[in-house]
Amino acid sequence: MNFLSKKSWSPYIVGALIGFLSIFTFYTVDKPMGFAKPFAQLTVTIEKLIIPEYVKNNHNIQKSLPTGTRGIEMNWHLMLIIGVFIGAFISSKLSGEFRKESIPPLWQNRFGKSNTKRLIAAYIGGSILFLGTWIAGGCTMFHGINGSMQLALSGWIFFMMVFITGIVTAMATYRGVK
Repeated sequence: MNFLSKKSWSPYIVGALIGFLSIFTFYTVDKPMGFAKPFAQLTVTIEKLIIPEYVKNNHNIQKSLPTGTRGIEMNWHLMLIIGVFIGAFISSKLSGEFRKESIPPLWQNRFGKSNTKRLIAAYIGGSILFLGTWIAGGCTMFHGINGSMQLALSGWIFFMMVFITGIVTAMATYRGVK
């Protein structure tokens, strides 16, 4: 069990494990893994409470509405997200990497200690990511992992674009920070 307390794992082993999980998911629930659906359902459920007429008349939003009458569906998508958060917490505790900090040192060195600025940047970044997920019709896991496993050209293009935009964004955001 010492491998659970490592600070990082081999990307090859983790990639293989994700591949096996994806194959297992295809065979057991006959659908690819994805993270976006529960977030879309949560957003649409909140919108339905605030602006019900808009939600009722918008076809694109209707596609994301939970099928249950009580709001968010308790399905394997949601359980996967909950499992990732629990797993990340346990992993950070076992590896000794768990820290209570709202502003990471790298952010502080570049942008200062403003918690408000950090929250605004996180909100804007998350909104852009969610919009991209909505426009693309799926998340990184859906398009990148599942798409490339099925040898879909769109999956490989998606992964290349994720890496390129990630590198460019990191270089622009943290230029000159050591």
